[in-house]
Amino acid sequence: MLSITSLLAQKFVSLPFSGYDEDAVVQIGFQYNYINQSYQIKLKDNWKQLFDELDDDPQDLTYLDGLRSIRNKEAHGFSIGIPVDVKWNDKLSINFTPSFNILNSNSIEYASMNPEINALTRKTKHILSDVQGDNFNSFEFPVVLKFLSEEKRIFKSDTKYRGYILGGVRLTRWTGIISNYNQQSTEKINNRAHTEVLVLKPEYMSWEAGFGFDIFMSYFKVSPEVRFSQSIHNVLSNNHFLSKANKFMAPIDRGLIRNIYFSLIFQ
Repeated sequence: MLSITSLLAQKFVSLPFSGYDEDAVVQIGFQYNYINQSYQIKLKDNWKQLFDELDDDPQDLTYLDGLRSIRNKEAHGFSIGIPVDVKWNDKLSINFTPSFNILNSNSIEYASMNPEINALTRKTKHILSDVQGDNFNSFEFPVVLKFLSEEKRIFKSDTKYRGYILGGVRLTRWTGIISNYNQQSTEKINNRAHTEVLVLKPEYMSWEAGFGFDIFMSYFKVSPEVRFSQSIHNVLSNNHFLSKANKFMAPIDRGLIRNIYFSLIFQ
């Protein structure tokens, strides 16, 4: 507590709701993100045959009677974060924003050759009686460099702004995925009924780039921001035990996750 008090006294840290200090070395705030989400998938050469060979039970709720197409289904998400900016100099800062994704609706759609059978949407969590499914939430840890422009005024008002561009990497870690997959693997080993899901790796790395504006108000700073992020490697766990004889995983060679973040940051 004494250390924190000392840092604040030296104007080293600018905390939310304590009056924004542009000269502080460390600036902390709140961030709200709307996310446009999508899988970028590559199919194997014989993807249709691989699916149809495993889709052989007409009594199964996920039976498609011949596969026509596999495609990404555009989705929407939402996350909240705590942005921490460490000022390097007047034009450069390091940004770290630990975030929690509280809404994740990524999915892949499998369409049937039979027009009387509805397309199936597949996610990363399903129960036997539910074909809609759900997804794992995630913790995200992006680290980027921010390059800022000079301060300018909005028309002739006292309100100032600075534009910036950024680039860096992001680590995404799915919550509860290992225990969930262990439970499903146990059911499969014991020959119990289990669901076939999109099997993900527990975590993945992404590169990202974006731009935004710092708008300085009387007592706080607000920053609208856009970031583009895409995973560096395959996020699907094709060699996992749950991927074996999984008709939804068999046709897919690899999959990337692409997100576009539209954010509002308050500091």
